[in-house]
Amino acid sequence: MKQQATKTPGFRKALPVIAACLLLTVAACKKKEDTTIATSKFQGTWVGTNSCSGGSTTYLINGGVDANTLTTAITLGTGTCAYPVTLTLSASGNAIAIPTQTFTDNCNKSYSITGTGNLDSTTLSLTISGIASTPCTFTGHK
Repeated sequence: MKQQATKTPGFRKALPVIAACLLLTVAACKKKEDTTIATSKFQGTWVGTNSCSGGSTTYLINGGVDANTLTTAITLGTGTCAYPVTLTLSASGNAIAIPTQTFTDNCNKSYSITGTGNLDSTTLSLTISGIASTPCTFTGHK
């Protein structure tokens, strides 16, 4: 005796709906950029020239409190007024933004620091305003 195949009309009707749900699920998945790796290219010791100091300058850029944040230490003022501060920088792609940050040195002089930066292959360029009467430009390499 020959056995008949069992038909499942409900499954055939549901198949397009199941396929659509799977497609939407896959399409909704978005690969997250690993920003820790993206900002690590900025981290390290950068040595170069600074238009304000007129000579060699070193910036040590460290990772910050989250994956897009970096920090670097600078000194505001000179002599007995000198006051070390930590600037917070924000990284995105090859760009750095230094949001406005206000500090006061040991002689009560106020500084409102802001700036931008860019990493072009192996060259880091920073422009920082608020330290001197004109923006300070740094260009350096690791």
